[in-house]
Amino acid sequence: MSESISKIHSQVEQVVLLEKEVEAASALSVKPKALALAKAQRKLSVLLIKEVIALRHDVDQLQRERSHG
Repeated sequence: MSESISKIHSQVEQVVLLEKEVEAASALSVKPKALALAKAQRKLSVLLIKEVIALRHDVDQLQRERSHG
């Protein structure tokens, strides 16, 4: 799981950087920077949902083990 946490952390840093770039961008360069930000946020969402699914699976498995053990 540490690799996925590292990927999430890296993606959060990317989103923060892109947010700052969008803030500082001139009117002409806002659209490409905003699109890059949206893509980074979408990637972060995918990474987070994958981690939530994995955690949910682990919790379900532990609950089954406890009920049978």
